[in-house]
Formats: sequence, C-alpha cells, structure tokens
Amino acid sequence: RHVLFRSYLLFEHKSQPDGGVRLQLLRYMVRIWEKVWKKQKQLSPILPIVFYHGVEGWHYSHEFADLLDVPASFKAYTPHFNHLLVDLSAYCDEEVRGEIWLQVCLLMMKHIYDNDLGKRMPKILGLLHELAHEESVMEMLQTVLLYATEVSSVVSQEDVHQSMRA
Repeated sequence: RHVLFRSYLLFEHKSQPDGGVRLQLLRYMVRIWEKVWKKQKQLSPILPIVFYHGVEGWHYSHEFADLLDVPASFKAYTPHFNHLLVDLSAYCDEEVRGEIWLQVCLLMMKHIYDNDLGKRMPKILGLLHELAHEESVMEMLQTVLLYATEVSSVVSQEDVHQSMRA
C-alpha cells in the first residue's frame, strides 16, 4: 500500500566543500515552509539535495545538528535533518541519467573545471539535438554556454564554435 503525500525537492550545487551549506539549506527550507504555511497551514517534507562538482573530496557531515556545539541533553531541542550529497565526480558520464536537460546540466557541472572541457562540450551539447524541436532549446543552450564561458578558465571561443557545429 502506497501513501501519497506532498513533498518538495530542494537543490543546491557547490563547487567547493562547504560546511555552511547545511545552514544555507535550513534557511531555504524555512523560507519554503513560511510560504506554504501562509496558504495551507500545514507543512510538507523537503528533501535537500546538494550536487557537488568540486575537485577535492567532500569532507563535511550531512547532518545539520553536527553544526551545533551542544551537550547531548540539548540535542533533542535542536533541528535535525540530513541532506543528500550527489558527488558528480563519483559518476562516469554514462551513469549520469535523466531528462536531457538534466544530463546536460550535470555533465557541465561535473566537467566545468576540467582542462579538456572544450573538447567535451560537443558531446555534452550534442545531447540537446534530441530537444531541437522544443522552443526552449536555444535558451537552454545559451544558459549552458554562458555558464561554461563564465566559470571555466579553459573554454575558448573556438571551443564554443566547435560545440555549436557538433
């Protein structure tokens, strides 16, 4: 027997390990709950997910309460939640699945600091060919290319042009 209930997914992405992400997630969660409470007077669970695409390993706890330096007798009176961590470096490209747009975004995040990102872009952006009939594909492409050129220090104009021809 399945019980259906409303829930929310909260996505955050980090390019460096960040112990403060747990506090950031709590702030976002409270903002969501405040908006929902005004309308429904009932709250739904929020599943916080952190997509990590940094070079060094993630070494922070996933438990919010670990930020608090309190005696065990106070733990019951503090917020407790875990976030899921999706470390993109732990996946090979073929394991990145889902909707095309999600695959493109995750693969770009995964490789944004790679020295060979320019060579990878035609294959990554080639996934968008499947969405060519959709009106929003040009906006998607523009967003991805802007991200690549703003964040990566190795993507050249030639890489962008080469990716567009692929």
